[in-house]
Amino acid sequence: MSRVSSMTDLENPLTSLTHEQRLYYAVVASLHGWGDPERAWNPHPGQALVGQALFVDGAKKIFVQCGRKWGKTEIIVYCLWRYALLNSNVSCYYICPEAKHAREIVWESVDRRGRKRIQGFGPAEFIEHIDNQNLRITFKNGSFIKVDGSDNVDAWAGISPHFLVLDEFRSFRPEFLPVMNPNRATFDAPMIVIGTPPEQLWLDRETPHHYVELAKETREEMGEGMPSFWIHRPSWDNPDPIIQAFLKTEKATLLRKGREYEWLREYGAELVPGSARKVFPSFCPDVSKPKSHMVSELTVAKIIRGEGGYGITRS
Repeated sequence: MSRVSSMTDLENPLTSLTHEQRLYYAVVASLHGWGDPERAWNPHPGQALVGQALFVDGAKKIFVQCGRKWGKTEIIVYCLWRYALLNSNVSCYYICPEAKHAREIVWESVDRRGRKRIQGFGPAEFIEHIDNQNLRITFKNGSFIKVDGSDNVDAWAGISPHFLVLDEFRSFRPEFLPVMNPNRATFDAPMIVIGTPPEQLWLDRETPHHYVELAKETREEMGEGMPSFWIHRPSWDNPDPIIQAFLKTEKATLLRKGREYEWLREYGAELVPGSARKVFPSFCPDVSKPKSHMVSELTVAKIIRGEGGYGITRS
């Protein structure tokens, strides 16, 4: 190598990178706002684990069991942008239980900097077009992010996504995932399922809530070495001082009102029933049945303490 080319590489290290490496650097640097204090964004440790699972470890199924205000919207919007920009001509879907809900969460809401949550997350120079009617961001590399709801389950049959995010999963209709999941096969699409646990952990005496069932399935697959990743993170994982102050007040209020179960479920992301004063009434509608057919108070206590796995084993 000549002295001139060596000096050039020292002055501008990017000149020695491949096209793919330069693209990676440009995308990641822009999304994190390197060198731009006004756009700077760094994930907190819990969020970083989700990004690592998707972009480093190659997980295909990611289940994030998190508390409210943990920062789920930021990390999933980041993942959508990064996946779309690093891969040309791919389709990325952000889906909520209802289209109206999806619009409110990421399309019409703004962050503290006054930017639209999804349209303004990354630099505008990457964007080719924003369709406000169909809630679609099309990028210059041919990729797009589509924001939608799961309302019309049958309409999702035949869609072939490259990347999929299911937000607020506890409120999805149980039949949605069986319709959508086979669609991932076309491009071996990774999927992030995220949200706070439901109040009702069982749909009936024999059927666990689909949130509980998928969380358990993902955790077991992860333990078996499959390309799945499960993570459980409480709201107080978020180091934001404003969030921390809110949580301190909220915890005191809920505990004072005797609603510890709500604090543990909504903010601790624990699988607990809707009321600590009830023994899973939706599990055992007929209390005259033998105790073996019910979830015992001991099981409830273990769930509240975070013991005993997912709490769907009957005592």
